[in-house]
Amino acid sequence: MAVACGRFLAFIDSDCRPEKDWLERGLARLAQAEVIGGRVEVVVEDVHAMRPVEAFEKVFAFPNKAYVQRKGFSITANLLMRRAVYDTVGGFRSGVSEDLEWCQRARAQGYPVVYADDVVVLHPARRDFSELLRRWKRLTREAYLLTLERRFGRVRWALRSWVVLLSPFGHLFQVLVSPKLERTRDKLAAIGVLFAIRAVRFVEAHRLLVRRE
Repeated sequence: MAVACGRFLAFIDSDCRPEKDWLERGLARLAQAEVIGGRVEVVVEDVHAMRPVEAFEKVFAFPNKAYVQRKGFSITANLLMRRAVYDTVGGFRSGVSEDLEWCQRARAQGYPVVYADDVVVLHPARRDFSELLRRWKRLTREAYLLTLERRFGRVRWALRSWVVLLSPFGHLFQVLVSPKLERTRDKLAAIGVLFAIRAVRFVEAHRLLVRRE
């Protein structure tokens, strides 16, 4: 960041591919907003031969609109801001959920994130369960460490873990009606991965609690 000299900053993950007008549209949006989060579209290698994890990711991965509008943060796979805001808020913290933590600080200082649906990047879906498992173990640990900084953090984390375990029952309908999956077998495969990964997240959450990491 020290060598960046422009008036605007645009963040994107290394495995993402921006739409050709991504930067142009992002800069246009920054004329009215100070921090924006754009849409992250999950893409698969072959929509007619999706693996179970790809089907799951197609429905559930990177719901940035919900993150911005319901939780007030954007993932760094598609985050743009004015440089002056970054300098005021400060840099990203490592070891915790850096995008969430940074956006919380920005919001507290009067810089809310605005969602921009026309600012689009494409993110490849993970293809096997081991990739998905690595991602969620990392995210779970980062979220745990951030939660510990809040009052009654361990209690909050324990309660949240049970919500995660039971959450697949509330998301079944989302899979079944999703326009992102056309074939019944892809929907069923996504549901199977949904239950499996949420169970893994529950176990990992309690492992962190017991070990007090």
